Amino acid sequence: MRKRWIRGESGMTLVEIMIVVILIGVVSVTLFSGIKKMAASAKIKTAKNQLKVIENALMLYESDHGSYPASLDELVGSEGEGGYLDEKQLKDPFGRPILYERTEDSYRLWSSGPNKVDDGGSKDDITLEEKKAE
Repeated sequence: MRKRWIRGESGMTLVEIMIVVILIGVVSVTLFSGIKKMAASAKIKTAKNQLKVIENALMLYESDHGSYPASLDELVGSEGEGGYLDEKQLKDPFGRPILYERTEDSYRLWSSGPNKVDDGGSKDDITLEEKKAE
């Protein structure tokens, strides 16, 4: 027995199915790129906030010891040992260590940024201004 198609019976053609699939693809790509940009922006904001937390720890350390530490590792310690930060706070959201440079009377903090390359505080690096010791 063969089925006969009756006029007026509805169904989707191959072209209509292809158009729907293409539209779903376009919408998916658009949403994905927007979400990816938002995630990158959130990581940059997190890195800036993290630098401010470390800056506060540096100020506390300087207040307690009279000078800034030689390295950020001096800020890490367990409770009761004068620890100002957890070790995990010394890594940026991109998985790289926070960078610190101390001179005689100032310091500089920065993250290597999204490209994970230390550009010396330029390009996409996230930096805090130099602070002079008081």
